[in-house]
Amino acid sequence: MAIEAETESGELQLRLWRHQGALSAAALADRARWQLDGWLDQGESSRPSSGIVRLTLVPDEVVAASGRQLGLWGARNDRSEDVTRVVARLQAMLGPDSVTVPEYRGGLSPTERLRMVPAAVVDLGEERPAASRYWVEQPWPGQIPAPSPARIHPDPVPVDLVDRHGRSIGVNGRGELSGEPHTVHGRAAGNPFVGGGPMGHPSAGNRSRRIIRWAGPWPADQRWWDPLTRRRRARMQVVLEDDSAHLLALEHQVWSLEATYD
Repeated sequence: MAIEAETESGELQLRLWRHQGALSAAALADRARWQLDGWLDQGESSRPSSGIVRLTLVPDEVVAASGRQLGLWGARNDRSEDVTRVVARLQAMLGPDSVTVPEYRGGLSPTERLRMVPAAVVDLGEERPAASRYWVEQPWPGQIPAPSPARIHPDPVPVDLVDRHGRSIGVNGRGELSGEPHTVHGRAAGNPFVGGGPMGHPSAGNRSRRIIRWAGPWPADQRWWDPLTRRRRARMQVVLEDDSAHLLALEHQVWSLEATYD
């Protein structure tokens, strides 16, 4: 159902609403109100400058009812209906792509395996196989082994990985480390090494942590056939002296803290 509103000044706003069930009169009234509320809450340059003089409901697509799987007692789950209503209202206030849900995809790193997609393109009232971590069954050579990190840092923290003699450690073309990992150094203000604290905690000075266990590296050469999008990197897991576990990544000869295991 398309809901179109026109103001006295000739401003138009059109929004398309989709619903797999039956859009009752009350449901249509709710969506019209949410749409107009969202229009009024926009910035000065986008909100209407005069009153609404015309409101039009246009059927966009009508499909035959193909049947739905009911609950054990003959009714749908009320919670799924509540979720759908909340999502629809948020979309009306913030935009159709403002509400996202997770889906598992193929990939090598944790940031690639979990993607956020707009809730508008999925049916929240139905089972979503793509929301299961077992959705992707194909092997991905070079993938970090399970379990996945609990926290993925949106802005990886640059660090230095050195051996016991303070020499920087690299990874050669055969995926071999140039030395035995011994210490991780924070590089800048805001680095993750706070005395006794967890990684990711803000700090003013550079700190270091000794490595007590490590695994890897897992090298990856992605899109090697395209010089513009080719990406070479290596990742390894480390457990530090404070018993915190992290995922480090090496790219362009720079190590960074990519994720943390809780």
